[in-house]
Order: sequence, then structure tokens, then C-alpha cells
Amino acid sequence: MDVQTFEACVKKRQATCRKILKEKGEYYQASDDRLDQFKKAAVLEGTTPIGALGGIMVKHTIKLYDLIAAEENGEPIDKEEWDEVITDHTNYLHLLDGLLEEK
Repeated sequence: MDVQTFEACVKKRQATCRKILKEKGEYYQASDDRLDQFKKAAVLEGTTPIGALGGIMVKHTIKLYDLIAAEENGEPIDKEEWDEVITDHTNYLHLLDGLLEEK
């Protein structure tokens, strides 16, 4: 893949990530704090907000590994499924970045 095509791919993923972060934020956010859900989960789970995010993110990581294994086994994976998993995983890293920045 040439650099220009790769840059276009990154730009498209970033736009998708922003869109999904906005939509999910409006759905899950109950206060002005965008990271509130992880803080509440931390209290319920007896951990930190970062630990809570890690616990929630693990299902996305497992799904990513499952898709990679399926791909390696020659199983057809729908592009939309790849897109969803890649976007979710990327967004959890953005949310982790926010929690680390706040800390």
C-alpha cells in the first residue's frame, strides 16, 4: 500500500472513531464527565477507572484475536465486522488515554 492510500485509510478510520465516540458518549454519558462510566464501574468492581476500562476492553481484545485467528484459518470475515472491532478497540485506547491524562 502506498503512503497516500495508507494516509487516506487512517483519516477514514479517525473520522469513524470520532463519530462512534460521539454517538456512544451521548448514549452512555450521564454527566458532563465523558469518563464517568469507567469511574462508576470502578466503584462497583472495587478497582480503578483504568482497571475498569481494561476489564471492559478485554472483550474487544478477545474479539479482535478471534477475528485474526479466523482470518489466519482462511475463514471469510465481513469488512463491516473488521471495521466495528477495529473502531471499538481504537476508541477504548482513546478513552484510556483520556483516563491517563486526567490522572
